[in-house]
Amino acid sequence: MSPLLQRFLAIACLLPLSVSAATTPLGLPSVLAQVLDRYADLRTAELNVQRAGQELARVRSELGWQWQADLFLSRETGFLNTPGDLASGRFGVTRQLAGGGSVGLETRLERSEAGAVLSPLIPDPANTTSLSLSWRRPLLRGHDNAAYQERLRLARASEALAQADRDAARDRVAVRVIDLFHEFATVHADLNNARRARERARRFLDYVSGRAKLGIAEQHDLLQARAQQSAREADVQALTAILVGQRVALNRLREVQADDPIVPRPAAPGQSEAALGVIEKAIARSPLLAALHEQRAALEATIARIEDSQRDQLDLVSRIGPRYQHGPTSDGRIDQTDLNAFLGLEYRRAVDDSGLRAVLRQARLDGEILDNRAGVAETDLRYEVRSLIERIAQRRRAWHAYQAQVQREQRKLDDALKRHGDGRVDTSVLIQFEGELFGAELLAERQAVELSRLGYHLELLSGALWRGLPVATQ
Repeated sequence: MSPLLQRFLAIACLLPLSVSAATTPLGLPSVLAQVLDRYADLRTAELNVQRAGQELARVRSELGWQWQADLFLSRETGFLNTPGDLASGRFGVTRQLAGGGSVGLETRLERSEAGAVLSPLIPDPANTTSLSLSWRRPLLRGHDNAAYQERLRLARASEALAQADRDAARDRVAVRVIDLFHEFATVHADLNNARRARERARRFLDYVSGRAKLGIAEQHDLLQARAQQSAREADVQALTAILVGQRVALNRLREVQADDPIVPRPAAPGQSEAALGVIEKAIARSPLLAALHEQRAALEATIARIEDSQRDQLDLVSRIGPRYQHGPTSDGRIDQTDLNAFLGLEYRRAVDDSGLRAVLRQARLDGEILDNRAGVAETDLRYEVRSLIERIAQRRRAWHAYQAQVQREQRKLDDALKRHGDGRVDTSVLIQFEGELFGAELLAERQAVELSRLGYHLELLSGALWRGLPVATQ
């Protein structure tokens, strides 16, 4: 074998040159983290979550203590045509209970002066101080406070729906980034393969040119080598133009300079989780299913409130507390303390509840609609996960097959190069074999990139993608 051919064989087997050796390769998690950190729509979605959380705090405040106070003065003419003055002040606190009842504590100060009284035992002016503890307990309507529970559940659902909307928006951004990243990685791999093929073509042209100077190669061999080198150069230029456009689109999402260099690093092909485990994880973290389940839970609270409204109202009411009264009388002075207590029942019944029955029926139909939507969404998700797992398994088999094909094509080209040096293989056959190696390398790289893309889509559905990000997106 000639020294010139040996030199060509050694160089032809070199690894391809990187697009930018000085640029640190970026994996999808790093790119996605940059996009999520800067994406304006996601910031808006996060603010909506915080805003919805304030509604829950507002509803819970309904069970806080409520303060009330009043003060009034009055003058009236009594039945003896004498003026009477009354000054009264009241201060109290009440609180609604989560179970539907209420408690209250009230103190009252009162001073009355009639000018004339019917009995010498009645003080005039009279000063009265009272303290009373009150309690109300619904026995039928309002039991368990269905109206409050509905508002509380709606507030929780509002916050959960905002979180689901945020997660769904984040998933949509992730899908866009995954696809765009791997489209860029595919072109990047194609460009690397084209550069490697161009380098092989250039060195083969040098080899043929050297043989032509020695009178070993003919003119048509030189023309074929030049045509191959031109074709490979055209491939590189075309792919470079495509890569520039995709790099601009990806950098736009990252919000960095349009010409910021990127070297994509797709995930290495690995083994997938068991289908059942991935499906259950995907169902547990699905934003759509979470939103439907929250809407269903809120609807159940609404149904409970409507059913509660159809009941008769029967409340147990009680009040107890001391009262102290003192003041001068015509016979002297009176100072007395007594205990006041009250226990009673309040009853009310609605005359016509036909409207409530219609609203209740609508709410139950809405529940069936939500159940159907959740069932369809879960079935679609199961099929989507299983489809991804099957496609990943198929792509992995194809990738292994193309890897073996690349090795076979490389050996075939190496053997043809050796025989070409002895004049037993025509230059056109050698160029054909190099093209077949180039095609096999191209397909192998594309299978690897597609395998990475499908794997990240599966991680997105199962939630594993978010756990691996270097930002707080849990």
